[in-house]
Amino acid sequence: SSYVQYSGNSYLEFEGIDLGANNNITVRFQTQEAQGTILYVDQGAVTRGFFFMKLFIQEGMLQYVFSCNREEGIRRINTSIRVDDGNPYIVYV
Repeated sequence: SSYVQYSGNSYLEFEGIDLGANNNITVRFQTQEAQGTILYVDQGAVTRGFFFMKLFIQEGMLQYVFSCNREEGIRRINTSIRVDDGNPYIVYV
């Protein structure tokens, strides 16, 4: 397990992580911010636009967008889960 804490416009970047067809990512976070990116993953310049995932907060609500390939396009999961209350949350992607 890895843990990181940051605030403001800080971010953590990993390079060289190969994602397979099936992946399990667990994210634990707590915030009082109504907007912000929690997790963003893409496969780099070669496949940019083909595979990406983004977990983020919009107007205090947890949101998730992803694309596995160009043919399927971008998928979006909108939730009504409010996460900007300072409580800890765990998300399994």
